[in-house]
Formats: sequence, structure tokens, C-alpha cells
Amino acid sequence: MNATAGICDSTIEHKIMKVNWGESIHLPCQIHSPDVATVIHSQGPLKWYYFRSDKSSGFEVYPKRDKYVHTSDHGLVILGVTDRETGRYDCRLGSNTLFSYTINVDASKSINRL
Repeated sequence: MNATAGICDSTIEHKIMKVNWGESIHLPCQIHSPDVATVIHSQGPLKWYYFRSDKSSGFEVYPKRDKYVHTSDHGLVILGVTDRETGRYDCRLGSNTLFSYTINVDASKSINRL
């Protein structure tokens, strides 16, 4: 049985999201449990990981004031998205992936022409 059974709506939720260059995006990671603190303590830390491509090794996403904000409900906000943020973001509890998001950035920028 999956160690995280009952804390999320489905096994792993994966969404593909398109965001315009320069916008901000919120990636939720809601844990459905009456005692979230106990679940996190027993399962391991809740962390976000970023993968540039399917073949790349991921790295942990740390809060950064002008780019990444971890929310009180365990979500991740990416501020001022650019093409550098294109890729997959996984919300993990210990070694279990709870949510996975593929972010596609529309890098076309409007240019004012005189």
C-alpha cells in the first residue's frame, strides 16, 4: 500500500499548464489529512523539485524572494515566469510524489513598434 494513501485526491495528479512570459503562477500541493503536521513528520519533509526535461536530474526548489515563494498550504508560486522556468515541478512528501506540473511558457513578448 502507498505510504501516502489518503492524503491526496488521487495517486499522482499531473497537470500541464501554459503561462505567459512575465506572469506568476501558483502550483498547489494540498494534503488532505486532519493532521497535516503529523503526516509530514511521519512521511518526511514536503519539498518541491524542478526538472528542466524528462532526462534531466531534478533539483530542490528553495524559496527565493524574487522568484519562488512557498505558500502556507505547501504550494509554490513562481514569480515573473520566463522561458527558464519551463519544465516539470513535483511536490514530494518524503520520497512520494503527490503532485506534478509541467509548465510551458509562451515566451513571445509584445514589442511596441513605432
